[in-house]
Amino acid sequence: MTAYSAGLRVTELTHLKLSDLDPESMMIRVEQGKGKKDRYTILSQRLLGELKKYKQTYQPIFWVFFGKNRNCPMDISVAQKVYLVAKQKSSL
Repeated sequence: MTAYSAGLRVTELTHLKLSDLDPESMMIRVEQGKGKKDRYTILSQRLLGELKKYKQTYQPIFWVFFGKNRNCPMDISVAQKVYLVAKQKSSL
């Protein structure tokens, strides 16, 4: 949902930090995206609500989507697998 709603590439998604989320301005800061450029994208109300629930449940420390070690970002291959499973469940 985060990747789709905010228009994030898989690398941008896996390297998203809690500090990149700005609920005040409803923006997400993408650091070193395509072309090694920083950019901003929108943070929708619905996504913000889902991320708040996610944060309460999983209690991330630094990375929004962490790996086996909470101090490391989720591996790109794991994010890709999550996407494929969601796609299969949606019957697309």
